[in-house]
Amino acid sequence: MGISQSSISTRDRIAELERENERLRTAAPVTAQTIAPRTRAAARRAYTDGRKRGWFDFG
Repeated sequence: MGISQSSISTRDRIAELERENERLRTAAPVTAQTIAPRTRAAARRAYTDGRKRGWFDFG
């Protein structure tokens, strides 16, 4: 009895997550292509800033 109940709730949970996923996909036009250059630039900035402070001076 408990097994069938849990499988039903799991199925409901999966459907709920799929709806949420679809909602997020349609709500967020920000793609990996728009995030990546910004992240790369921030990483480069942090690295060059750290170089000036001598953080990456391993040699």
